[in-house]
Amino acid sequence: VSEIVFIMAIAPLLTPDNQIKGLAISVIIGGLAQLVIQWPQIRNMGWHLRWKLNFNHPGLKRIGLLMIPALIGLSVDQINAFVDTICASFLQQGSITALYYSNRVMQLPLAIFGIAFSSVALPAMSKAVAESNISALKETFNFAVRFVIFILIPSAIGLMVIGFPIIHVLFERGQFDRHATLLTNSALFYYSLGLPAYAIAKIVASAFYSHQETKTPVKIAAIAMIINAILCIILMRFMGVGGLALASAVASYFNACALIVLLRRKIGLLGITRIVKTAAKTLIAGIIMAIVSYLIAFHLFVNKPLLGLVLALAGGIGVYFLMAIILNMEERKPLLNFFKNDGREYLEE
Repeated sequence: VSEIVFIMAIAPLLTPDNQIKGLAISVIIGGLAQLVIQWPQIRNMGWHLRWKLNFNHPGLKRIGLLMIPALIGLSVDQINAFVDTICASFLQQGSITALYYSNRVMQLPLAIFGIAFSSVALPAMSKAVAESNISALKETFNFAVRFVIFILIPSAIGLMVIGFPIIHVLFERGQFDRHATLLTNSALFYYSLGLPAYAIAKIVASAFYSHQETKTPVKIAAIAMIINAILCIILMRFMGVGGLALASAVASYFNACALIVLLRRKIGLLGITRIVKTAAKTLIAGIIMAIVSYLIAFHLFVNKPLLGLVLALAGGIGVYFLMAIILNMEERKPLLNFFKNDGREYLEE
């Protein structure tokens, strides 16, 4: 809200230089507003923040030791993005921009569902570990993975199929011409391949974090980072900016699969059969959804890109959920209640 208010109401009154500075300041104001809004609720729950720092407190030491690997793990994503950007600088003009915009588009469903769901899953799995209830941990993990598959596989398919009209409507204006749209769509296509893996990796990492085990996800992420760097150098020669995106997707699948294997060794069977069944049904429903969206966007409303995109999205979502009902996919049932209750009751069950 802070950013939008600045852009819509204040920025037009400023010079371009001050517009950029003002936008940065609006981000800071928005962050402070988040703290101010939450502060009364925290106090009502009985928590109080005081200006007292005890470095000898055992809890502080424990958190510090756990945080160090976690911080390294989080930095891996930033390092990967940095490597991709460096490689893109050796490609044709506009490759860095294409890589950035395509990643932003791909990150939207990932942030809304993948990262959000892994954040909700972590306390539920931590509670199960604290109660030594491994069955509850496995069920929470299994449901979380199946749910993000149910949401993100069709999201990935949709971005791959109608990525061009999405980029065209969102960005193609000014110096962002048709060539830039095609270049960005190339990166988006391959980034989208890895969309389910990005989210699954975060959920599996949360399962390790619930055991207060932060080193294993970091080690696997570091290996994935090396794989990404090697593949970037190789694939960019043949596929350009699309190769950089494909390298990230391949590395993300390695990250997710390796973590799943290690988690299975740690806690036993994870219900992979149920996950595979969900993935198979999701692929069937997603392919039919893709056909409908493609026909709407590229044939029925090809000369009206905005309308075609809106109808392609709406029609695709409608067809997908119809197929979910036909295929009797149980993951569809808690979807509405997930938004109403943050998904917590289903994870805890």
